[in-house]
Amino acid sequence: MARVLHEGLWYDALTSSALYEKEFERIVMQHSTLLFPEFRPSVYKATVYSDTSSARPDYALIEQQYREWWIVELELANHPFEGHVLPQVSTLVEARYGAEQAAYLAARNPGLDENRVRDLMKGQTPRVLVVVNEPRPQWVSALNAIRAELAVFEIFRSVEGKHLYRFNGYTPRGPGNVVSRCRLDRALPWALRVDSPSALGFRRNESIEILFGETLSEWERMDSADMVWLVPKARVKLEKQTVYALTRLENGRLRLVPTPD
Repeated sequence: MARVLHEGLWYDALTSSALYEKEFERIVMQHSTLLFPEFRPSVYKATVYSDTSSARPDYALIEQQYREWWIVELELANHPFEGHVLPQVSTLVEARYGAEQAAYLAARNPGLDENRVRDLMKGQTPRVLVVVNEPRPQWVSALNAIRAELAVFEIFRSVEGKHLYRFNGYTPRGPGNVVSRCRLDRALPWALRVDSPSALGFRRNESIEILFGETLSEWERMDSADMVWLVPKARVKLEKQTVYALTRLENGRLRLVPTPD
């Protein structure tokens, strides 16, 4: 069993057999603002549904500017991966998220703007982060295959009841200076679907000028119940299979440029 010596005290690793899941959840949530400083943590215990199953996550991470979000699933390392962890995470990846989920999160976190959370959920679906209390490198490839990531949060305790923590693995980061990524929609080949509509800064049916290449062109925001598009008012050449980054220049103007996905 791993031990850590710190300022003259030995700290022993708490294995899954020595740790209650509720205690693990409490400790990780307590330190979540330090672990994920670019995100707002929010308890998220509501049942969500895919087409074939249901699951309950543990909490959500909302990026500070509402440009992306993550579902966090906390697991003890002694939980069976194939029979429990993977099916649970698969459901969270495939689940549907919308206005009901936005209202739930906003009600439990007064710092969240419900309208912006609802807009956020019209964009790209959340990614899922699994946080486990002991290293499980054999889980990584299977989780990556379903668009999920793995992080390890280890807890060490001294005989005096003091704690030390070790965190490694995948750490979600914000999208830097990118307002949103956009891509052509097969159903609307003249429009760009917006991954992060809450960050656009203008509402449905409103128009804005965007620098595209060397040309300043006018684009309108178009919303459905669960999606948002940018529609050019004049013809522009958009490339299939290309992801575009919408960035904000120092003068506040938006610019659209091709970028690697």
